[in-house]
Amino acid sequence: MNILIIQQLAWGIQIGHAVARTLQGQGHQLSTLVHGAEVRAFVEAQADVRYRHVYFADPLYDEGEIPVSPEHVGEIEERYDIPSLCRLIAGDRFLAFSFLDSRRFVARKPVSNDYILSVCWRTYQLVQEMLDHVKPDYVLAPVVASLANYLLFLECRRRGIPFFTIASARFANVFYVADDQYMGSARVRERFRELADDPVPSPKYAEARRLYDEIRQRADSARPSYMRRVARSRPTAGGYVRAVGALALMAPRLARALLRPRHVMAIRKIWMPANSRWNAARSVLVNTRERFVPTDRQRPCLRSLDQARFPYVFFPLHVEPELSLLVFAPEHTNQIELCRRVALALPRGVRLLVKEHPAMVTSRPRRFYEDLAGLVNVELIHSSVSSHDIFADARCRAVLVVSSTVGFEAAMDGRPVVSLGPTDYAVLPTVQPAASLEEAIQRLRALCVGQPPPRQDAVDRANVAYLCAVLEQAIALDYMERWMSKAGSIDVEALVERIHSRLQESVS
Repeated sequence: MNILIIQQLAWGIQIGHAVARTLQGQGHQLSTLVHGAEVRAFVEAQADVRYRHVYFADPLYDEGEIPVSPEHVGEIEERYDIPSLCRLIAGDRFLAFSFLDSRRFVARKPVSNDYILSVCWRTYQLVQEMLDHVKPDYVLAPVVASLANYLLFLECRRRGIPFFTIASARFANVFYVADDQYMGSARVRERFRELADDPVPSPKYAEARRLYDEIRQRADSARPSYMRRVARSRPTAGGYVRAVGALALMAPRLARALLRPRHVMAIRKIWMPANSRWNAARSVLVNTRERFVPTDRQRPCLRSLDQARFPYVFFPLHVEPELSLLVFAPEHTNQIELCRRVALALPRGVRLLVKEHPAMVTSRPRRFYEDLAGLVNVELIHSSVSSHDIFADARCRAVLVVSSTVGFEAAMDGRPVVSLGPTDYAVLPTVQPAASLEEAIQRLRALCVGQPPPRQDAVDRANVAYLCAVLEQAIALDYMERWMSKAGSIDVEALVERIHSRLQESVS
């Protein structure tokens, strides 16, 4: 087969290359779209995988001088049946596709409309040329936001070319092959519908039943590794050793950052901290400091759930930049504005309880929390408070998410969840997808005034059926460990086998 594989940042080096080597060993012909100068150098230097065609995405962001007419914009909108090109590229205005190598998460210099339209048009042209030239039987990509990846996904969908990504199941270290909406699996949904009324016939029923109990009991083994990684814990002896080592290496790292900063993308006109020597040096200082004195700008806020003496709707803040926000729900990227609108619409006496994502505590400026805490009918609770305790409390009327693992865990616990973005677990009985914020507010108001929940036995049966459907498509993968530190295991043969079985299912 002729396969186009996207090799992107750490995915390309730590995971994607092993997949490409296995595919080539099976006799398949490979082409690649490369993101990031480091990955390009890696691809060009290694000898065990040879690509027929290599495309480099980074220069697309230098193509900002091409005039884009309304006819050009209309061509893209009509081809992909999208109401507005601006919605598709909204994430680029926040640099979601520029692969920030900085702890800052906001753009200080937003680019012009004409410039970003120019970049979008050039990317659109490259996608057309690439698919016409490569003619892939399928495309394999990591689930990471990029304008090139998303336009490629839309074009593959239009041409009928299977487009596969590796999606997290939101429990343990389990992943599955996604093929729908760039993050979900049609096969998982189909299988769920088959098992929803009676999951017992599934060959994974016993495992799913045991896993369901572990999730309900908050067993650490049932949580995905990326959530365990960001959870705050007391420093260990090994942590102190690493901290001392980081301090000893700070001077040479600072010197290297000032002399030769790490360039993630070759960008002239889009502001990006990683291309600044001072921001590269700042990254070294921040990372070293965090090992000793973690930054915490959340005060004043509720320090425990006991202080929340009122009914509430729980909203866990999302990581930024994030695929679910910047690609699938760009109208909700301003989370402060989202909180303001929801809080003002809640019934009398019900407040919006907002909790920071633990991974963002060191990245947000103090002003963010001040603005959030200043909103009417909004209460900020400290990130160290357990999300499970918050949504499991009797005072919690509902959980509001865009797309969040907290929403999945709340649904597994039988709690009502309203989702503003596409989620793979939207099929669960207590999850109510909302097509707009207005619809979400209506659903929240109904839940706050006592909308009857589904029967618990029906909830349990459907939740176990969902776990069965996912486990039947599962791939064991230490994703975060491979991504962050080259550790952890990956069964590449099982991954490739699962992709090809999904390909055969889609063809049949």
